[in-house]
Amino acid sequence: MSSELQEIKELLLDVKRSVRRLEDVDAIRNLITSYARGCDRGNDPAMIGPLFATDGTWECHGFGIYRGSQKVAAGLKGIAGEKIWWSLHYMISPQIEFDKSGDRANVFWYLWESATIPNPETEKAEAHWIGGTYDADVVRENGGWLFSRMELKLNLASPYGEGWVDRRFPKGNNKQPYFVELEPDTYHWCACGRSQNQPFCDGSHHGTNIRPVAFEVAQRELLTLCGCKRTGTGPFCDGTHLNLKIDEKAD
Repeated sequence: MSSELQEIKELLLDVKRSVRRLEDVDAIRNLITSYARGCDRGNDPAMIGPLFATDGTWECHGFGIYRGSQKVAAGLKGIAGEKIWWSLHYMISPQIEFDKSGDRANVFWYLWESATIPNPETEKAEAHWIGGTYDADVVRENGGWLFSRMELKLNLASPYGEGWVDRRFPKGNNKQPYFVELEPDTYHWCACGRSQNQPFCDGSHHGTNIRPVAFEVAQRELLTLCGCKRTGTGPFCDGTHLNLKIDEKAD
């Protein structure tokens, strides 16, 4: 009889763990949806900030990296004002993998987004399709779930009128980065801004004390190269072109 009771106890524990896991999955999916709703309200900091842990991070090549929930909220709000005037996010097929503790998880999902982005030359509103993937870590805090890390990887940001076959990303210039897919080789990034072969050097720096930056590409990959020449991580964009004013005292 005691063995049967033990089996029942173990079964009830398994059921309890399974129910909690289902509740956690639902809560994490709601977290993703809450993030999407905040993004679609102009990256509302009052909605987005509370979704991140105090030391949480957000990163996307071409838009920078922000550390701390308040800076994440302020940074995303600044991006909305500068580059994305309207959006509708579709967060697709989230895949959730818990660690052994059950209090942390890695989450991957796809992004499909319709957005209004200013044309870099005319500053007029222009319809775009945006596609990419999110990779995030979430953590259980105070009975709920928060993002501790989030990285957005863009696969396209294509003007609706042209489509991704003709133009996969907006044209780079001195106000925004260059998205370039490079083969394995050695390249030289223009640091002076004079090159007619942007973002690469064509020798126009001769006569100045500015030199191009050489970098190696080991395998074919999509890179985001600085166009404004003010990056602190040359040749790669660090989001400096956005000119975001974020309070350094924010946590």
